[in-house]
Amino acid sequence: LSSIVSLIIFLTLMLGLLRIALNFRDNNRAEFRDLFSEYPKLIKYLVASILFGLMLIIPLWLFVFGIAFGIAMLETGGYGAVVTVISIILSLIILVAAVYLFLKYQFYGYVIVDRGSGPVEALKESSRLTEGMLKNLLIFWVEIGLGIAIALATVGIFIQIPVYAILGIISEDLAPLAGDIVSSAIQLFIMVPITRLAMADIYRRLESRLGGWAPPAVRG
Repeated sequence: LSSIVSLIIFLTLMLGLLRIALNFRDNNRAEFRDLFSEYPKLIKYLVASILFGLMLIIPLWLFVFGIAFGIAMLETGGYGAVVTVISIILSLIILVAAVYLFLKYQFYGYVIVDRGSGPVEALKESSRLTEGMLKNLLIFWVEIGLGIAIALATVGIFIQIPVYAILGIISEDLAPLAGDIVSSAIQLFIMVPITRLAMADIYRRLESRLGGWAPPAVRG
C-alpha cells in the first residue's frame, strides 16, 4: 500500500513539475499549488508512462541478454567467438533502437499536461513533434548530460566532499547520511529543473515548427 501511495505522489509531482516548467517557458506565473494541480491527468500519465517504459525496458532487456549470451558463448571456444561478435552487434542495434524510441516518444508527458491528451494520443503526438529532429534531440541530451556531469562534479568537489569529510570527523554515521542528502539536493535543485525546463522549451519549439496546436473544437 505504501508503495502505491508513493507512486501516486511521485507521478502527481512529476505532472506538477511539467506544468511549472511549461508556465516558466510561457512566461506565466508558477505557484506552489501547481505541483498538485494536474492530478486529474494522473491515470493518463500513468498509462502512458507504462507504455513508454515497456518500449524501453524490452529492448534494454534484450540488450543485456545479448551481451550476457555473447560472453557465455565466448567461453565455449570454437565458433563461440563468432557468435559472441554477432550477439554484441545485435545487442548494440537493440540499444540504438531503445535510444531511438526514447527520443521519439519522450514528450508524451508534456502533451498530456499541455493538452489533456490520452495516453496513446500523447505518444503519437510526441512522435509527430519529434519527426525529423531525432539527431538534434540526441545532441541535446549529450550536451545536457555533459553539463549536468560538470555541475555535479563541481558541487561534489566544493560541497559534498568537504561536508562528508567534516561530518566524518564528528561521526562516521553522519557522513553517509550527509552524502545522501547532498546527492538528493543536487538532483532536486540541479538535474530536475535543468532537464524539465530545457525540455519544455524544446517542446514549445517543436510545436512552433509544426505550426502550433489548437484544441479540436477550434481546429481548421
